This record gives sequence, C-alpha cells and structure tokens, in this order.
Amino acid sequence: MSKIILVTGAANGLGRVMAEAALAKGHKVFAVDLAAEEAALASLAAAHPGAVATCHGDISQLAACEAAVAACLSRFGRVDVLLNNAGLGMGSIYGETPPMPFWEVPEASWTRLVDVNLNGTFRMTRSVVPAMIAQGGGGIITVTTSYFTMLNPGFSPYGPSKVALEAATVMWAQELAPHHITANVLVPGGATNTRFVPLRTAPDRSKLIQPEVMVAPLQWLLSDAARGVTSQRLVGRDWDPSLPEAQALAGAMRPAGFIPTTAVRR
Repeated sequence: MSKIILVTGAANGLGRVMAEAALAKGHKVFAVDLAAEEAALASLAAAHPGAVATCHGDISQLAACEAAVAACLSRFGRVDVLLNNAGLGMGSIYGETPPMPFWEVPEASWTRLVDVNLNGTFRMTRSVVPAMIAQGGGGIITVTTSYFTMLNPGFSPYGPSKVALEAATVMWAQELAPHHITANVLVPGGATNTRFVPLRTAPDRSKLIQPEVMVAPLQWLLSDAARGVTSQRLVGRDWDPSLPEAQALAGAMRPAGFIPTTAVRR
C-alpha cells in the first residue's frame, strides 16, 4: 500500500537517497529542507511528478516544523511515516580543519548543532504525532549514527546529540505503542560518502560507505512486513542484499538503544 513519507533533509545526501528509495516502492514523499536547497528540492519533484511535494523548513524552529506537517496534511491528507534525517555534522563547526576538543567548541556552535540534531528532531516528531494518533497509527524513523561515532573523541556535540536520539527512540517507542505508532532507528553503519565527512579526512570517497546502503532497510521499514516492529535499529552496511530478505534483516536489525551485547555494534 502506498504511504505518505515526510522526509526532512531530503534535498541531498542520505535524505535524497532515502526519498528516492521510498518513491521507487510507490510511496509519495513530502520533502523538507532549507530554502538554500530549493534547486535540489525542485529537481526531486520534477523527477517524480505528482508523487513529491516540497517545502522549506528549518527544524530548529517549532513553527517551521508545524507548518511542514500542516502542508503535508493539506497536500496528501495524512502522514504515514516521518523520516527524521535532517541534521548537522561536525563539519558545521570545524569545516576542513582537524577536530577540536570539546572545551574549544564555540558555545554558539554547540548550541546550534544540538538545537538542530536533537531539539529539531523532537520538534518534528512532536508536531507529527497528533496527526498520526488521529489517523490511527504511523511510524517514526530516525537517523542516528554508529555507536563508535557517538563516543569518538573530537565529535562533541555531534556524538552526544545522536546518543540522546537513540535513547529517545526507545522511550518514544514505548509511549507511542498504545497509539499504534512505531519508532525505529536507521543508520548507514560507519563513515558515509556525504557532506558530513570532510574531504580532508577521506579524499578517496570510494572507501566510504555509499548512501545507497540505506535503500534496502528503509524499503523494508516502509513495507507491511515491518508493521508493529518498533524500538529497533537497522544498520545499512549489515544488510546483505545477496541473502533472502529474512536473513538480510536478521543480520542488520537489533534492538535500539544501548542494550549490553558481546556482538560487534555499529
């Protein structure tokens, strides 16, 4: 069944790939990004006439989040899945220079990143949940990051912001369950070929994980097979497309959060 997917940060990178993945399965996409990304948003809509609607929005502003949800409801009548992808990376703080210790991060830069990554995701989710409750259900998918990155020195406040989202997903899944709304995490599984990874640190982009690793696990999460699946974490790099779907899923999915395990975790 075709679903309405609201994707934040949809113009480029992981967001663009995931929007295209949803469209490839016959879903419709409401794509949200900053006004500076108008050309990229327009190209996405032009490539999929009738299946994509777009709007500008900065998720650090509650009014923009509420407006995006309202516009999606006006255009498509519902929001089946919110894909929380928009965010800032450490490059927004130090650009192409080496990472800095947390005590040297400008307070304004720290606050801006947390306000987008953590508070912005909260604002978007808060804005969409009432509509999902009214329609009888829905799904929240949030892009966090690898556990290694969450704890990596030099990655404050990016890592802490994603730790908080991981924990929030587990909490939200429990609170939303009575309303038939699921909450899950999707991550690439390591350094990925997006603007978040500076050219200085990875000049050979072929050695990075490619954004397309998000396609198969996202398409599964959007399918009826994932109905009722909640508080889980899917790792794109661990999804083996050569395997039958059930086996690929078993290799890529584990509980969200920080449950102790002896397995290697990404």
